[in-house]
Amino acid sequence: MDKGKSLRLHYFLLSFCATFFIISLMFLFLITTVHPDSPQEVMQQATVEEEPYLPDEKDALTVLLFGTDSDDAVAGTYILARFDPVGHRVSVAVFPPQTLLTSGRREETLSEAYRYGGARYTRDALAEHLNLPIHRYARISLSGFVTAAQAVGSIEFDLEEELVLSDGDFPVQLYPGRQLLDGRKVAALIGSRDYPGGEIQRCQMIARLTCAIVNQRIDVVNSVLLDKIFETVINLVDTDISYTDYEERKAPAQMLAEGGRPLGVAVAVEGELSADGERFVLPDTTLVALGRQFL
Repeated sequence: MDKGKSLRLHYFLLSFCATFFIISLMFLFLITTVHPDSPQEVMQQATVEEEPYLPDEKDALTVLLFGTDSDDAVAGTYILARFDPVGHRVSVAVFPPQTLLTSGRREETLSEAYRYGGARYTRDALAEHLNLPIHRYARISLSGFVTAAQAVGSIEFDLEEELVLSDGDFPVQLYPGRQLLDGRKVAALIGSRDYPGGEIQRCQMIARLTCAIVNQRIDVVNSVLLDKIFETVINLVDTDISYTDYEERKAPAQMLAEGGRPLGVAVAVEGELSADGERFVLPDTTLVALGRQFL
């Protein structure tokens, strides 16, 4: 595998790590950056004897995550995630780059919006089109995360069909059923353009993978290294997520981790793809469904 393909593969792997990290509001990245010698050294249960924390609607936060091949590349992955401790869920929706946005300003796709105005502009354009609040954004590139993660622990995942996906020069073959996905397989699932169902199927897969990570790794919010990891990672991403955002949501995240039930909800992004494949139009039914999950 040449250096360029190797870097692209690492990008998808690191973008995957960063995706779940942002979706859980910086609480999950620990699993990809720290490999403790002893679990007891880095994990602790809440011991503060206070009244149980009761979440409020103001604790919710919706983030739009962009995945790019490099610092100056147009984003190719668009993930909307809402941290909702009142509803006891993390809702995830993944949009194709061809998703058409209409507003009082312009008619454009997500990728065109990003090319025109960057991450902040695209976040605002999507929020206006969906008529939903999107509070923060985060942009993840290879250059920002190449030093932040070295490996990804395996996750359990159910595949509904056999898939043969590209992994640089070598195919990755995945079989139906429950299995452990290592970093190489996850990278192929995230980055491949070989899905039989095209970009729509890839987006659905990313949403399901995101939910699997949230459900399986939320307990890391009790790590004693969490603050240090946040301070390190926040400097590696282009984001308007603040330290205040992080501090205000530690308590509700710990509450969710102790709840013991699945949190991730993959929200279907259904629509119609134009004949030339350049436009993906969201019908009113999809807009209504997104409103139910992201408000």
